[in-house]
Amino acid sequence: MNGNLSFSENDYPGLYQSVDKEAARSQTIYFRSLQWFLYLLVLGSIFSLFARGSMVYSFISAGIFLFSLSLSAYIALKRDDRTWYSARAVAESVKTRTWRYMMHAEPFQEAASGNEARNLFLSDLEEILKENRDVTKELPDESAINDAISPRMEEVRTLDTQARLNFYTKYRIEEQRNWYQMKAKATRKNRTYWFSGILVFNVLAIVCVFLQIAFTHLSHLPTEVFAVAAASSVSWLQAKRFSELSTSYALTAHEITIIQARVPMVSGEEGLSRFVSDTENAFSREHTQWIARRDTIFRTNR
Repeated sequence: MNGNLSFSENDYPGLYQSVDKEAARSQTIYFRSLQWFLYLLVLGSIFSLFARGSMVYSFISAGIFLFSLSLSAYIALKRDDRTWYSARAVAESVKTRTWRYMMHAEPFQEAASGNEARNLFLSDLEEILKENRDVTKELPDESAINDAISPRMEEVRTLDTQARLNFYTKYRIEEQRNWYQMKAKATRKNRTYWFSGILVFNVLAIVCVFLQIAFTHLSHLPTEVFAVAAASSVSWLQAKRFSELSTSYALTAHEITIIQARVPMVSGEEGLSRFVSDTENAFSREHTQWIARRDTIFRTNR
């Protein structure tokens, strides 16, 4: 394999780059909005603690809760989570087709000529655009100037069988395995962190309740604040799906490790095509889960 060859996000089709950026943008907006909504709930409960007998604190508390109400309406109506899931599903569809194209895998392995393979790949991209108009109509224009088939994609496609297998192993299999391992570790750490926070807030709320029972003259204990903080932490934990994703990411990382162990057994064009097809089908399971999560959210919010 040419040692100078590499592959980055910029080497994918312009459609992938557009939907990938849109998925990241929508995800950021969604979680940032949710964060501020939960922060405002806690902040409002803090000011309401001192609102008794104070008109100023009462108005501040009311203003904060009104702002949080407006933010919750924005989250419900804007539905950036829907755009995020949909755009991510489209991005993964384009990505897996890109690797199939470069590796001569199904359905591009029987193309009689390079032009036939290119036309088939471009037809796939057109089909993706047509099937996902709700997402693609909102895409920014700047990535549209990028090639539908990048020069690096064409360069990789011209490599011999063994060179393409080595390239696929390094820039697809190893990249995916490292990504899933990293995400599994991060989500597991975040799950522990937020679950510990929920326990702490609940314990503090219980302590405040017992203090009020034991010392009836204590009227400004932050029981409600800790209760709201605990509930907000639960909401964040559920929204981020740390428990579900940590398991899913770890399982996928192990599956990819097993897939990589089969690389030495791959030989010939037919063997490479079959190996890439099986591997991309395995990667598509996570892609399918994105669609399933999106559809679950849609049904829940109808």
